[in-house]
Amino acid sequence: MTNYPLNFKDYESVFVPEGKVLFFLQGEYLAAMGGRDPIKKFEQTMALEDATVYIAKQYATGKPKDNNAAAVYDLDLGGSTTTTTTTSA
Repeated sequence: MTNYPLNFKDYESVFVPEGKVLFFLQGEYLAAMGGRDPIKKFEQTMALEDATVYIAKQYATGKPKDNNAAAVYDLDLGGSTTTTTTTSA
């Protein structure tokens, strides 16, 4: 369980390096998606033998309303450690 001082929503991302945290201001980022191409079966059998490959395309873009819409901070959890205790019978 994670306790925050304010009502934050947290999401993990492979694009944010370890030890960093990224904050966005809600409603300050414009995002758009387009291109409703259907999912297609890749018919060239030479690509992968004994496999069925499907192709899907989606086009997306995004832009902040200004340069203060997001900020990256260093994340320091205060050196939290794990302790293991072993007992003998």
